[in-house]
Amino acid sequence: MKSLLTLLVLGVLCGSRGAFAADPAADPCSLLTRAEVEQTIGKLRAQPKQNVIDRARMCDYELTDDSVGLSVWVLPAAGLDRARKEYPELTAVRELGGEAFIHRNERFDLLELFARKGNATLQMSVPAATGDAAKLQALARKALARL
Repeated sequence: MKSLLTLLVLGVLCGSRGAFAADPAADPCSLLTRAEVEQTIGKLRAQPKQNVIDRARMCDYELTDDSVGLSVWVLPAAGLDRARKEYPELTAVRELGGEAFIHRNERFDLLELFARKGNATLQMSVPAATGDAAKLQALARKALARL
């Protein structure tokens, strides 16, 4: 499932490489504390795992049952524009600002949130079966404050 999600995010990034502004340098694992994640979605197995794929930086928080409980991505700002094209059913999340959206990704059974801040797009996802939009938005609010 994680590899499918990786392909999905890379698909959002593919295309107009030259259209991106400077890549964001934020470490997605620094945007939330372990305690914040555990308090919101459950006990973590270990420290979050960071990875960089092309122009995307990601951080996976793995739960004690070996599932990925939360994925946090920091993408170039244009990632939000591409997400809007990919997912026309995005729902605005006004509490997070004018450029924040949430949707249920039926294909991968995820609840995903996208928000742009400066030269970065924050993307966060949780499994839809265990995901709660209010919890995802609460974590996004904290992450955006640190982005």
